[in-house]
Amino acid sequence: VQLAGDDAEAWHFRGIVAFNRRQMTEALEYFGRAIECNPQEPDYANNLGLALQAVGLYHDAKRYLTRAVELRGQLAVHRVNLANVLNVLEEFEAAEAMARVNREARQRADLRRAVRTVRDAAAFVEVDV
Repeated sequence: VQLAGDDAEAWHFRGIVAFNRRQMTEALEYFGRAIECNPQEPDYANNLGLALQAVGLYHDAKRYLTRAVELRGQLAVHRVNLANVLNVLEEFEAAEAMARVNREARQRADLRRAVRTVRDAAAFVEVDV
């Protein structure tokens, strides 16, 4: 399959396929090409970090996973992936800090869902009366 040189999403997709087939050399190349095309997409950095982790290049993985968190810090999966690499690198305080951020974010999300439920219930009661 011939890819357009600047089609970041196509490179990323190829990287995912290669990663799932455990073809890490290809996955690293394809994720890298996706980042070259669009360095602002956090999923590309995240997946390159995961591929680097899979081949044991933990410091490089940390760099890309950190970049993914910087680009989209609210996404828990990116923070979890970074925390996992930090644990491997025995950077336990940083890993715990990342886990703490995840817990706090989860608590805020739970609170927002509870507030929406109460609002929905109140709106239902008002409409029904």
